Amino acid sequence: MQQQQQQRRHSILERIAHRKVFHRHRKLAAWNPAAARDHLANYAKLEMNVVSAKNLPVGDLVSSDPYAQIYQNDVLKRQTQVIMTTLNPKWNWSGELPVHRPSAVIRVVVLDHDVVGDDDLLGFVELPIADLPIGKFVAGWFTLLPADRLQGTAPERVAISMFEKPKETCGSVYLELMLDTLSGDPSDEFYAWCLDPPNFKEFSRTGYFKKLNAQAISDTAMDLKFAVFDQFARPFMAGLTYILMWREKILSMAALLLALGVSLRPAFIPAAIVALPGAVLLLLSNETRRRRMATDPSSVALDDMGYTLVAELCDTNAMRDFLERVVVAMHGTVHQPDLLRQFAAFCWDGGRPVTTLANLKQQLRRAAADLPEHPFVSFSPAALQIGSLVVAGGRSGEVISCVRQPNMSQGGCYEVRFGPEAIEELDGESLEIRPDFRWISNPVVLALIPDDLETALMEDLLLPLEFAQMYVRLVVDLVNYLFSWKRYDASLATATLCFATAGLLALPAYHGLPTWVSVTVSFAQVVACLSLVVIIFVAKSRLMICLQACIRAHVKYRAHSSKRAMDWPFFEEDHAINARRSSSEQRRSLFEEDFAMGPPEPEFCWSFRQVGRSSSTCFT
Repeated sequence: MQQQQQQRRHSILERIAHRKVFHRHRKLAAWNPAAARDHLANYAKLEMNVVSAKNLPVGDLVSSDPYAQIYQNDVLKRQTQVIMTTLNPKWNWSGELPVHRPSAVIRVVVLDHDVVGDDDLLGFVELPIADLPIGKFVAGWFTLLPADRLQGTAPERVAISMFEKPKETCGSVYLELMLDTLSGDPSDEFYAWCLDPPNFKEFSRTGYFKKLNAQAISDTAMDLKFAVFDQFARPFMAGLTYILMWREKILSMAALLLALGVSLRPAFIPAAIVALPGAVLLLLSNETRRRRMATDPSSVALDDMGYTLVAELCDTNAMRDFLERVVVAMHGTVHQPDLLRQFAAFCWDGGRPVTTLANLKQQLRRAAADLPEHPFVSFSPAALQIGSLVVAGGRSGEVISCVRQPNMSQGGCYEVRFGPEAIEELDGESLEIRPDFRWISNPVVLALIPDDLETALMEDLLLPLEFAQMYVRLVVDLVNYLFSWKRYDASLATATLCFATAGLLALPAYHGLPTWVSVTVSFAQVVACLSLVVIIFVAKSRLMICLQACIRAHVKYRAHSSKRAMDWPFFEEDHAINARRSSSEQRRSLFEEDFAMGPPEPEFCWSFRQVGRSSSTCFT
């Protein structure tokens, strides 16, 4: 018995190596794609020759030591030898790759071999297997893309590369390819489409992340914090405080009466919840009220309007928080918060500012000069360094020059770059310094950080932050778009929809439901419950899996029937070598007439032309 168990254990690898022939058992791919993925062998093979490359970029001081890696579905499969000190290497590597799914993507990566440190990526190109003609020889030059294009997933990158011809900034690689089905039957590709697509690795949206980019992590986190707190949470809490502190008595009284009424009649709670966004939208249609309700000293603009809005709060603590931000923007330091609070208490009178923000800054500077021994604030006369990272109005930029040097009476003036062509001249006191972690990207520092830690930080930290930033920014922008009444018709339509829905919810609570409505609702609930149960238990049945797989295969098979490899924008065909016919093409001469009328229609496991499933041999 133990000997038999040991033989079974040793035979697992043999069973993997001798999986079922795809052509003989291809109907299993449609009937049970998951089992077919594990138990069927590859349906095709890709004969591949990596011949040479030309015009590669310089990886070292004057040249490169290039070699090529071949990936299939982001998994390293083959690698050529290293050719030393050349930008036009000739590898003449030949190999064969098994192809299990036509949705596979081949990536050829050219790297520069380095003795110390990680190898540099010189360029890459990705080829979708689905576009390669079966049994036909494809050879030519493939334009390499730069490393910063290695973003997202392979299907996304392939789809983008089909729209425009890339510039040859990273050179080209010469490849010879021929895709061939093992059985010689092109319809095997249809059944291979029934299999689930492979799992592709997702690269950082900021580009090829072989090296740690701490600045990208910091900027993404700061932008996420700005969207969540400064643009949503703080204005929401400020509006709630505006009502609870009775800054507008009629509005607070109406909110109190509404809350008391809903508390006495709990049946109206759903209607009140739905009507609340509509009521808030109508309240915020007035621009003055909108500014007052969203006023928060931690996020209000550092200008005269912001100073006025904070003064209207009639709150010394709020004015102190505002002044702390002003002092930081003036590149100063608060030494005695209690004295700053006393100063803040006299910055407003009766809900109005006592001076302008510019004069307020002058008085702060004068206070720092008049109290040299025990100042409650102090300011640095040093100018911002060229290259300092700053934020102005929610935009991230970099200081490129100093127009006016700061002194004890006024701040400096700087030119700030916000983009490739967006350069503005701004007052230094309107700029807020943002954290600078670019020093971590120094090669000396990166050499001390393990590569696994760099990859983990870029994959497990930066990617989730980027996704959260994208979706949070989308939601916050939509909310701000509606509640700021930038489009009057959209905001009014949203408010009307809220009130109409609330009215429908309030009618049953006030009048009660008629008998026919109760019967209809009960019947709808029964139908919905039965449908949900049936969907839950049928969705994963073999019949539904087969139907979904065949529909997916039919759509994909037709979409890639033209085999447009010769039309790839990044491919330049070698007509001389492609003129010769391969042995596989000769073997397919009998199929030429069929292909002239379009690709052959394979035998479906679920045929839409069949009346019942009994006539299909796929279910036997």
